[in-house]
Amino acid sequence: MQIKRKMNLKTMLIYIVLFFLVFFLYTNLYSQPRTIKGIISGKVIDKSADLPLESATIQVINIIGDEFVNGGASDSRGEFRITNIPAGTYNIKISYIGYNTSILKGIIVNRSNTNVNIGNIVMELSSEVTEEIEVTTEAPVMKMEFEKKVYELKQSIVSESGSAIDVLKNVPSVTVDNDGNISIRGSESIKIFIDGKPSGLFGSDNTTILEQIPSNSIEKIEIINNPSAKYEAEGMAGILNIILKKNVDLIGYNGSISVNAGTEDKYNTTLGISLRKDNFGISANYSFRSFRMPGTGDGLRTNFFSDSLRTLYQFEEHNRKMQSHFASLGFDYDINDRNNLNLGLNINFRNRKRSEYTDYDYFNVNNILVQNLDNRSSENDDGFNIEGTLSHQLKFNEKNRLLTTSLNYSLNNSDEIIDRSKQKYNTSGNPSENPLLSKDLFDEKYKFATFQSDYTHPLNGNSKFETGIKFNYQNINITSDYQNFDYNSLSWISDILKNDDYKYNQYIGAAYGSYAIKIKDFGIQAGLRMEYTNTDFTLSNTSDYYKNDYIDFFPSLNLTQKIGNSNELGLNYSRRINRPRARFLNPFVDYSDPLNLRSGNPELQPEYINAFELNYIKYFSSTSITSSVFFRNATDVINRFRRIDSSGISITTFENIARANSYGVELILQSAFTKWWNNMASFSYFSTDLKGNDGIQEITNSSSSWTGKIMSNIALPDIVNIQLAYNYFGKRVMLQGSIEPLHSLDIAFRKDFFNKRLSISLNIRDVLKTMKFEIETNGTGFTSSFNHNRNSRIVFLTLTYKFGTEMKEKKKFKKPDEENNNNMENDIDF
Repeated sequence: MQIKRKMNLKTMLIYIVLFFLVFFLYTNLYSQPRTIKGIISGKVIDKSADLPLESATIQVINIIGDEFVNGGASDSRGEFRITNIPAGTYNIKISYIGYNTSILKGIIVNRSNTNVNIGNIVMELSSEVTEEIEVTTEAPVMKMEFEKKVYELKQSIVSESGSAIDVLKNVPSVTVDNDGNISIRGSESIKIFIDGKPSGLFGSDNTTILEQIPSNSIEKIEIINNPSAKYEAEGMAGILNIILKKNVDLIGYNGSISVNAGTEDKYNTTLGISLRKDNFGISANYSFRSFRMPGTGDGLRTNFFSDSLRTLYQFEEHNRKMQSHFASLGFDYDINDRNNLNLGLNINFRNRKRSEYTDYDYFNVNNILVQNLDNRSSENDDGFNIEGTLSHQLKFNEKNRLLTTSLNYSLNNSDEIIDRSKQKYNTSGNPSENPLLSKDLFDEKYKFATFQSDYTHPLNGNSKFETGIKFNYQNINITSDYQNFDYNSLSWISDILKNDDYKYNQYIGAAYGSYAIKIKDFGIQAGLRMEYTNTDFTLSNTSDYYKNDYIDFFPSLNLTQKIGNSNELGLNYSRRINRPRARFLNPFVDYSDPLNLRSGNPELQPEYINAFELNYIKYFSSTSITSSVFFRNATDVINRFRRIDSSGISITTFENIARANSYGVELILQSAFTKWWNNMASFSYFSTDLKGNDGIQEITNSSSSWTGKIMSNIALPDIVNIQLAYNYFGKRVMLQGSIEPLHSLDIAFRKDFFNKRLSISLNIRDVLKTMKFEIETNGTGFTSSFNHNRNSRIVFLTLTYKFGTEMKEKKKFKKPDEENNNNMENDIDF
């Protein structure tokens, strides 16, 4: 359904911004400050009987002056709730006659942590006089929160010297292949956010950008497999949210500096510092990253349409080097106890150089060499990105009633030059003609703006209503100049037929509403999201113009049921969309590889997905098991489609030629066997059935695959911390072929000094050197295979020093739903 715009979206956006500015001024002038009072809660359990412990004594003690602030006792269910706790840092003392006393240190109550749940405190019988013990078990690596999984990087040693790509390799549900392509549960259709927002950092190549974000700049990764109506509907497999470090909530100042070096010319330096005093906080981070990555590849292709050029064998060598500067600056200001203002700025400068040599050998049907050529290229890419975010949060007098508003703008520019040389040889190995010299000059500009406002209104103690609006504007302008060297005039001449100049605009306006209610242990959240999409695509060289606009509705439903104190059951549904990217639409033919051409399709339509998921979580005293069953039905699936002509040249494009059903199961197990050893294991099995038509024949393909990950953390007191991470990725199916399995093993060691302020780490990636990319493709009249090998075995040495007046303390292993979600008192817990 196509609906024409009746109002200019830019004008509408201006009106909305003016409205919220006036609203912000009004609420700021008439707001009344109030003193922050927090709540500390938890549950006391007998270790041997695994039962609640009633009448345990809880004391809240301020670390300044060791002053007693408040206290209480656990009830018949072992639960306690200590109220009226002023902002500050506390030690929590839990005691009971005949049991060892437990002390949890460094519990922080502040503006963003008003409701702190310290989870299950396991008490152990003592045959002697009670003595105090400090609870020091590490928090779980993966936390399960409502709608999302949260992967914490505090314990990750194996990825601390790498990039965002290296972090994602160890995240459950996420798969990263040898070329850095990211998928969730077998699908590469995901939406990537930074700090909860779409980012202009991500232009046409997400992998390149993610490789330039240092892992030391990342605080955590959030995975939302089946988002509710509150979130954007984009992405078949859900949303991947990268949260960068800020630390503006810590009182005083703190920071860290980290330097590391790796084999084959790899270096990384990161510096971060934050300061908070009274109602003002500031944070700053800077990273420099320099990486060189050599690799090789080989391929074999058979063309059954040609006898003279039946078989093509190719071999390639490449060397890539990237350098980037990444900086972020954040300001946080509490105007009063009801209004908070936050300003964030991210800046990235990058340079990428790549050289590549490819040798092609053609054989006829009798396997006799008939043609040989080599292709050499060198690439230099300079770019920068600037991104700014301004957000405001208003807390009303009524608890849990919130209004948040944010405005985001980002600019991403890139200038690229590619020089190429193609030399033909006769069967004797001598050049048959002068080499063909060409070069491409690219100028790419990406602009992205987002306005968002969300409102939460509690209806009573057990229900709430949420609504909001969001406007996205994306502008892409790419110009390329393809030039050939003319030997007669000894000059470069532009090839007008191969020059690309296009402009792409995308407007998305969205509004949503959702209602949530909790009845005893049963919770339900239902929502509906409306999105209006308007896209236009212009080819300047040909004056071709493509336009598409449509309105879609995306319902969502989440059901949860707690069964006792240690079981949770969840069922959710959402409708999703996957819009074609700009490069998928661009009909310009890419001649970078003369025998393997690539082109987009301006007639592509979005694909639609219905996603279902059933979850079950079981908690034990020191172990949690999360299991999921999921099903996705997709229509008008966008697939890469490859054809080969009679001259042996292949062209790859994109088509809506398939329907797909994907289903599978996922298991995540986390366990802390002792205070010094914890483990996380995940297993994901998924199956995909594809059906389509290429215009000549029906195409069907189906396959099953699985991924497995194991991460083990061993902390030997006063000796060393050891971490092992093993990843296995099973065979993956495409409409015209498959990608072979691959696996890797990483090992890391870390030694701490000076009360953990100084640490030295040794990290060995892909110890067994097994990360090899192999793909097989087949279609009408051809078969092909290609292998790609990067030098993936890398050794890093990292030195990190932490400084400041406030250091984060370790927390006890706790039930993920009991983690502090920064919610206000009496918030509805699903």
